[in-house]
Amino acid sequence: MTSTCLDTDGHAVTWSTGHNVGAIPNEVVLTPSTGIVIPAGTLAGHCDLQFDVKTMSQACSEAPPPSGNTCTIVQFAGYISAEHDATCDNGISSGSKQSGTIRICNAPAGTSCDDN
Repeated sequence: MTSTCLDTDGHAVTWSTGHNVGAIPNEVVLTPSTGIVIPAGTLAGHCDLQFDVKTMSQACSEAPPPSGNTCTIVQFAGYISAEHDATCDNGISSGSKQSGTIRICNAPAGTSCDDN
C-alpha cells in the first residue's frame, strides 16, 4: 500500500485494513493512522492511495466473453457522510463514492495475459 497523504504537520499518513487475504468480508475498510487535512478549495490529487487486490474467484470463461459482458469486477470506493469519514472546515460532514472496474485476465490454457 502506498500513499501521498499527509497529516496537519506534514508527516506521512499510514493505513491499516484489519483484513487479511480472504473472501469474507467482501469489503476492505482503509483506516488512516491520523486525520488527513485537505485544504478548502483543493482539487483532486492532494492525497493518493494505492493498494493491491486479490481476485478470490471469477465467473469468466476462457472463451472471449460476449460484448457487454467483459471479464471485470465492479468496485465501489468512497467515504460516508453519516459516519463522519470526512469533515469540512465549516464543520459539515462530507461524503462521496465512485465506481470502477478491475479487469480480470483469464487467458486460455497455454497463453498469457497482457495489459493491451
